[in-house]
Amino acid sequence: MRIIGAVSVVISVVCMLFILKVKERVYEVAPKVDETKENKVTFIESCKMLSKNKPLIVLCIALVLGSLRDFTGQFRWLIIQIRFNEDIATALQISGIPQTIIGFAATVSMFLLPIVTRKMDKKWIVVLFAATSALPNIILACIRYENIPIGTTSLILLTILYFISCVNPLYLLVPIMLGEIADYQQYLTGKRLDGHLQNCLFVVPGVATNLLMICSYFLQKAVGFEIKDYSLNSGSYTAAQQATACNWFDIVAVISAVSGVLLAIVMLFYPLSRKKHQQAVDDLMARGIITNVDATQQSAHQNDEITAESASTTDVDNVDEETAHVNNVDTTDIQVFEPIEENSASTEATDATEKTTEATDDNVE
Repeated sequence: MRIIGAVSVVISVVCMLFILKVKERVYEVAPKVDETKENKVTFIESCKMLSKNKPLIVLCIALVLGSLRDFTGQFRWLIIQIRFNEDIATALQISGIPQTIIGFAATVSMFLLPIVTRKMDKKWIVVLFAATSALPNIILACIRYENIPIGTTSLILLTILYFISCVNPLYLLVPIMLGEIADYQQYLTGKRLDGHLQNCLFVVPGVATNLLMICSYFLQKAVGFEIKDYSLNSGSYTAAQQATACNWFDIVAVISAVSGVLLAIVMLFYPLSRKKHQQAVDDLMARGIITNVDATQQSAHQNDEITAESASTTDVDNVDEETAHVNNVDTTDIQVFEPIEENSASTEATDATEKTTEATDDNVE
């Protein structure tokens, strides 16, 4: 068991590493209302918006009706203890391997889900696995537990049937369908309402499961089956105990089968196909919606433009400052030179003086 646990841990870690390649798909819509107004949605408004989402309503009803599809799993340990061997201690000793095989069905579901999602619409995946989960319970309800011999026959037959019923990736598929329904909700109303969608697809079916389990307790008491009467760890059960237990196990198989069949039938009316979802996404993108990656790229581009504009503005400001500096130069520091023509009078006077001096010298001689 330790080796199986170690191998399971390694496989789980490797599978989780593939999540690193998953890209988040969230669309941002430009608000149609005034940005100054608080963009809050009341409970009544959200209910009105959700009422337009038919895929959500169909899936929610299907999950509520199918909430007891694994009702047999609540008593599987006790069925193994009672039916695998007449001696209780021996049955408990050999129950380890069948329990491990049955539990391995969850791993098979994880490997099957990526394969079938590439080939089929999610509606048909849910219908297929709901039917395969209901089929073993239908077989058990028809055969009845008391008609299956205690011992090796029960060990082999019940292990196979329980393994088939547990190969059901619905618990992995619902979160994926939730994302598509959120896209469709945004396509219809402009708002994704993720929190409200999660309540509809997880909280409501969970509450329904608990309520139906409480109702089943009263049915269990009416049958006369009490778990405390089967808490022995050794010895064997009486014929009356075996008959009462088998009677209740038959009822459990019927409840599980009916719940699984109802889930499959309701999902036949699920309207959100792969093509319709893609049309909704294309319409969202056509209305100016951008993904987070595009938003990041656009933001970076806008930052570059703002930086370039700031740089050009700075250059213009520098030129303006230099121009202002030239225009504001103090004129007291500038020497103004008079034109040469303005000094012509003094030049002529000098020439006349020189001529007078020459004439005086001539007279003296």
